[in-house]
Formats: sequence, structure tokens, C-alpha cells
Amino acid sequence: MKKNKYQTIYVATVMILLVLGCNLGNVGGPASLKNLKIASDEEGRVETREFKPGEKVYAIAEFSGNTKNAKVEFVLSDKNERPISESKRSFDLKEEKTAVYWLELPPGMSSGRYYITAKLIRDENSKGMGVTELRKAVEVK
Repeated sequence: MKKNKYQTIYVATVMILLVLGCNLGNVGGPASLKNLKIASDEEGRVETREFKPGEKVYAIAEFSGNTKNAKVEFVLSDKNERPISESKRSFDLKEEKTAVYWLELPPGMSSGRYYITAKLIRDENSKGMGVTELRKAVEVK
């Protein structure tokens, strides 16, 4: 009877260690977009949605989970969701929890509503759900 009890404990311990070992590469869960701030400064202290042509727009994306093999792609698009020329940029996250995108609005840019989109691109081995895209409106005056 004692032998069976110890065998059961041993097998259970081995099973738990195997399960934990398989998940070590995904510590913190799959990468997910947590927040997207639009600001007039790189640190995101002055959040705003209104800009003038020639001003810099900063988008600060915050992430949770394992971002080791993830990328983020930013793009500025018009009200019809057409990307603005030369506005698309992507960054490897390399375990970073924030990514900062900035763009100087071209002089003479038409006034109106535009959108900044941050899209999380996970590697093919990542599993699970989570927010992979956030979009915020920007008004050009």
C-alpha cells in the first residue's frame, strides 16, 4: 500500500513538472496589446487627439504577456482606412512592454479625422487569445 502511495505521488510530481516545463517558454501568457495612447510627447504625459500639420504625433503601445518573439506594426490611415504613404513602421518587441511610434504630420496635410493603428504580430508558435489590434482617432486641424 505504501509503495502505491509513493508511486502515485512520484507520477503526479513528474506530470506537474512536465506541464510546467512545456509552458516555460510562454511565461506570462501570450503577448497582448494592453493600451494605446496618443500624445504630443514621447513619454505619453500629454495625451491629446488634436494636432496641426507639421506637428509630431506619438503613439505609445503597451503590452502584456510574453513579447519575446512578437512585433508591433503601426500605421496612420485616413477616414476610409487607406494607409498614409510612408507611415507604416514595425518594431521587434524583444521582451519590451512598450513601443513608441512617432510621425511628423506633413505640412499642408488636409484637416480631418485620421486613425493610428497598432497591430501586434505574434510568432507562429504563440498560442492563445488576446487583443492584437488597437486603433485611435486623431484630428488634424
